[in-house]
Amino acid sequence: MVRWSRKAACLIAALLVCAGLLSAVAAAQTYDVQERKLGERVLTLGAWGADVFALQMHLRDLGYELQADGLYGPKTQAAVRDFQERSGIRVTGNVGPETLAALNDALLRRMATMTYIVRPGDSLWSIARAFQTTMEVLIAINDLPDRPLRVGERLKVPALLVHVVKPGDTLWAIAKRYNTTVDAIAKLNNLDPNAILRVGTELRLPRDAFQLP
Repeated sequence: MVRWSRKAACLIAALLVCAGLLSAVAAAQTYDVQERKLGERVLTLGAWGADVFALQMHLRDLGYELQADGLYGPKTQAAVRDFQERSGIRVTGNVGPETLAALNDALLRRMATMTYIVRPGDSLWSIARAFQTTMEVLIAINDLPDRPLRVGERLKVPALLVHVVKPGDTLWAIAKRYNTTVDAIAKLNNLDPNAILRVGTELRLPRDAFQLP
């Protein structure tokens, strides 16, 4: 049987306590980073989290071939540097306010849009929510004046992926096909998650949905 001296036992206990505290701090920091939104911090090589994932999706929308894995690795940095050079801004490889502003401008110029006719009771907020965008984006792409919306007015809104219901389709099968969830589709289309779908119905899909091969 191994016998520990009192001094050695105290040292081991202290090390274990420190390790536990460090793990707790690391876990808290991990959660914090994961939940951050794009623009809340400057992104640099080695960063990871939901904001990096959002950046990678934006870069993919601009034609860069990237895996959206939430890790700011060398490929993501190379894409950022190329974008900065093409945009005529400082080439740093980091994503701060200047790069984000250029990125947003580029996305607005390339954004696919569709027409929406304003209905009674509509507001910029409700339309932005329905099409998973922001009021600022709607104002920018429509060059809207500072006045209330008018019923019958035509607005450009970001286009969403649409699925036309076919015989045998269910919300579960559609969600699986487009890598999203039943609740997300149901909420976006004001549907009961357990509803039986009618053939020919057009379902809007969440903006981050994509068709799996």
